[in-house]
Amino acid sequence: MGGNPYPVGRDHLPKGFEKHAPLWASNRNVSCWKHDESYVLRRQLLAAQQTTDVLQISLGDAGFDEGIALSLALALQTAGARMLEVDPRELGVLAVALTSGYSTVLFDNVPGGAGHVLELMKMGRGWLAQAREALFVDQDHNERCTRACLDCLLSFSTQHYAHLLRRTETLALLDGWLGGVR
Repeated sequence: MGGNPYPVGRDHLPKGFEKHAPLWASNRNVSCWKHDESYVLRRQLLAAQQTTDVLQISLGDAGFDEGIALSLALALQTAGARMLEVDPRELGVLAVALTSGYSTVLFDNVPGGAGHVLELMKMGRGWLAQAREALFVDQDHNERCTRACLDCLLSFSTQHYAHLLRRTETLALLDGWLGGVR
Protein backbone atom coordinates (compact mmCIF):
# COMPACT_ATOMS: atom_id res chain seq x y z
CA MET A 1 0.00 0.00 0.00
CA GLY A 2 1.57 3.32 1.07
CA GLY A 3 2.61 5.96 -1.39
CA ASN A 4 0.77 9.04 -2.54
CA PRO A 5 -2.48 8.15 -4.39
CA TYR A 6 -2.28 11.50 -6.20
CA PRO A 7 0.37 12.13 -8.86
CA VAL A 8 2.79 14.95 -8.15
CA GLY A 9 4.97 17.12 -10.37
CA ARG A 10 5.07 15.88 -13.95
CA ASP A 11 4.18 12.28 -13.03
CA HIS A 12 1.38 10.71 -15.08
CA LEU A 13 0.59 13.75 -17.27
CA PRO A 14 -1.31 13.13 -20.52
CA LYS A 15 0.91 12.64 -23.56
CA GLY A 16 1.96 15.98 -25.06
CA PHE A 17 0.73 17.99 -22.04
CA GLU A 18 4.17 19.51 -21.42
CA LYS A 19 4.06 21.10 -24.88
CA HIS A 20 0.61 22.72 -24.72
CA ALA A 21 0.25 26.45 -25.46
CA PRO A 22 -1.02 28.95 -22.86
CA LEU A 23 -4.74 29.69 -23.10
CA TRP A 24 -4.09 33.36 -23.89
CA ALA A 25 -1.41 32.76 -26.54
CA SER A 26 -2.31 33.68 -30.10
CA ASN A 27 0.72 31.67 -31.28
CA ARG A 28 -0.13 28.02 -30.63
CA ASN A 29 3.51 26.99 -31.16
CA VAL A 30 4.57 28.60 -27.86
CA SER A 31 4.98 26.23 -24.91
CA CYS A 32 3.26 27.01 -21.63
CA TRP A 33 6.22 25.73 -19.60
CA LYS A 34 9.85 26.67 -19.54
CA HIS A 35 12.32 23.80 -19.93
CA ASP A 36 13.36 23.59 -16.26
CA GLU A 37 9.92 24.09 -14.66
CA SER A 38 8.26 21.11 -13.05
CA TYR A 39 5.49 22.61 -10.91
CA VAL A 40 2.03 21.38 -11.87
CA LEU A 41 -1.21 22.61 -10.32
CA ARG A 42 -3.43 19.64 -9.55
CA ARG A 43 -6.89 19.34 -8.01
CA GLN A 44 -7.54 23.08 -8.40
CA LEU A 45 -10.87 24.77 -9.05
CA LEU A 46 -10.97 26.98 -12.11
CA ALA A 47 -13.35 29.90 -12.44
CA ALA A 48 -14.68 32.09 -15.20
CA GLN A 49 -14.69 35.87 -15.22
CA GLN A 50 -18.17 37.36 -15.37
CA THR A 51 -19.44 40.90 -15.08
CA THR A 52 -22.11 41.19 -12.40
CA ASP A 53 -23.50 43.58 -9.77
CA VAL A 54 -21.93 43.27 -6.31
CA LEU A 55 -22.70 44.82 -2.93
CA GLN A 56 -20.17 44.61 -0.10
CA ILE A 57 -21.14 45.63 3.44
CA SER A 58 -18.48 46.00 6.12
CA LEU A 59 -18.21 47.82 9.43
CA GLY A 60 -14.60 48.91 9.08
CA ASP A 61 -12.63 48.53 12.31
CA ALA A 62 -15.64 47.24 14.26
CA GLY A 63 -15.94 44.37 11.77
CA PHE A 64 -18.36 41.47 11.56
CA ASP A 65 -17.36 38.01 12.63
CA GLU A 66 -17.95 35.28 10.04
CA GLY A 67 -21.24 34.14 11.57
CA ILE A 68 -22.83 37.59 11.59
CA ALA A 69 -21.55 38.40 8.10
CA LEU A 70 -22.99 35.16 6.73
CA SER A 71 -26.26 35.47 8.67
CA LEU A 72 -26.73 39.02 7.39
CA ALA A 73 -25.99 37.89 3.83
CA LEU A 74 -28.56 35.09 4.05
CA ALA A 75 -31.21 37.36 5.61
CA LEU A 76 -30.67 39.93 2.84
CA GLN A 77 -30.78 37.15 0.22
CA THR A 78 -34.07 35.78 1.60
CA ALA A 79 -35.66 39.22 1.89
CA GLY A 80 -34.38 40.30 -1.53
CA ALA A 81 -35.70 37.20 -3.25
CA ARG A 82 -39.12 37.69 -1.65
CA MET A 83 -39.25 41.37 -2.57
CA LEU A 84 -38.22 40.78 -6.19
CA GLU A 85 -40.21 37.54 -6.44
CA VAL A 86 -37.19 35.61 -7.74
CA ASP A 87 -35.53 32.34 -6.80
CA PRO A 88 -33.07 32.98 -3.92
CA ARG A 89 -30.35 31.24 -5.95
CA GLU A 90 -30.36 34.25 -8.30
CA LEU A 91 -28.69 36.19 -5.47
CA GLY A 92 -25.30 34.87 -4.42
CA VAL A 93 -23.89 35.49 -0.95
CA LEU A 94 -20.48 35.32 0.69
CA ALA A 95 -18.83 36.15 3.99
CA VAL A 96 -15.42 37.54 3.00
CA ALA A 97 -12.48 37.80 5.42
CA LEU A 98 -10.95 41.27 5.75
CA THR A 99 -8.01 42.45 7.81
CA SER A 100 -10.52 43.56 10.46
CA GLY A 101 -13.37 41.05 10.62
CA TYR A 102 -15.58 39.95 7.75
CA SER A 103 -17.77 41.66 5.19
CA THR A 104 -21.09 40.58 3.75
CA VAL A 105 -21.14 40.26 -0.04
CA LEU A 106 -24.23 39.89 -2.23
CA PHE A 107 -24.08 39.54 -6.00
CA ASP A 108 -26.26 38.74 -8.98
CA ASN A 109 -25.64 35.05 -9.48
CA VAL A 110 -26.15 35.12 -13.24
CA PRO A 111 -23.55 35.90 -15.91
CA GLY A 112 -23.64 39.57 -16.83
CA GLY A 113 -25.79 40.36 -13.80
CA ALA A 114 -29.55 40.66 -13.73
CA GLY A 115 -29.78 43.98 -11.89
CA HIS A 116 -31.24 42.37 -8.75
CA VAL A 117 -28.61 43.72 -6.33
CA LEU A 118 -28.85 47.21 -7.84
CA GLU A 119 -32.64 47.13 -7.55
CA LEU A 120 -32.43 45.99 -3.92
CA MET A 121 -29.90 48.71 -3.06
CA LYS A 122 -32.38 51.28 -4.37
CA MET A 123 -34.95 49.86 -1.91
CA GLY A 124 -32.53 50.71 0.92
CA ARG A 125 -34.20 50.77 4.31
CA GLY A 126 -37.14 48.69 3.06
CA TRP A 127 -34.75 45.86 2.15
CA LEU A 128 -33.14 46.02 5.61
CA ALA A 129 -36.58 45.96 7.24
CA GLN A 130 -37.57 42.88 5.22
CA ALA A 131 -34.29 41.18 6.17
CA ARG A 132 -35.09 41.91 9.80
CA GLU A 133 -38.54 40.35 9.36
CA ALA A 134 -36.96 37.28 7.74
CA LEU A 135 -34.92 36.83 10.93
CA PHE A 136 -37.66 37.74 13.41
CA VAL A 137 -40.52 35.77 11.73
CA ASP A 138 -42.90 36.12 14.72
CA GLN A 139 -42.75 36.41 18.52
CA ASP A 140 -42.87 32.64 19.10
CA HIS A 141 -40.01 32.08 16.65
CA ASN A 142 -37.99 34.92 18.15
CA GLU A 143 -38.26 33.36 21.63
CA ARG A 144 -37.25 29.83 20.62
CA CYS A 145 -34.69 30.25 17.79
CA THR A 146 -31.23 31.34 18.85
CA ARG A 147 -28.90 30.49 15.95
CA ALA A 148 -30.93 29.40 12.90
CA CYS A 149 -33.82 27.17 11.93
CA LEU A 150 -35.86 26.23 8.87
CA ASP A 151 -38.16 29.20 9.47
CA CYS A 152 -35.38 31.79 9.11
CA LEU A 153 -31.82 31.08 7.91
CA LEU A 154 -31.48 27.32 7.66
CA SER A 155 -32.09 25.52 4.36
CA PHE A 156 -30.73 22.64 2.35
CA SER A 157 -28.05 24.89 0.88
CA THR A 158 -27.07 26.49 4.22
CA GLN A 159 -27.03 23.38 6.42
CA HIS A 160 -23.25 23.04 6.16
CA TYR A 161 -22.86 26.50 7.70
CA ALA A 162 -25.40 26.03 10.51
CA HIS A 163 -22.68 26.09 13.16
CA LEU A 164 -21.69 29.61 12.02
CA LEU A 165 -25.13 31.21 11.81
CA ARG A 166 -25.96 33.85 14.44
CA ARG A 167 -29.59 34.94 14.08
CA THR A 168 -30.04 36.81 17.36
CA GLU A 169 -26.87 38.93 17.00
CA THR A 170 -27.71 39.72 13.37
CA LEU A 171 -31.26 40.67 14.35
CA ALA A 172 -29.85 43.03 16.99
CA LEU A 173 -27.53 44.55 14.38
CA LEU A 174 -30.44 45.19 11.99
CA ASP A 175 -32.53 46.62 14.85
CA GLY A 176 -29.68 49.03 15.56
CA TRP A 177 -29.45 50.07 11.93
CA LEU A 178 -33.20 50.54 11.72
CA GLY A 179 -33.37 52.47 15.00
CA GLY A 180 -35.20 49.68 16.84
CA VAL A 181 -38.34 50.33 14.77
CA ARG A 182 -40.27 47.27 13.67
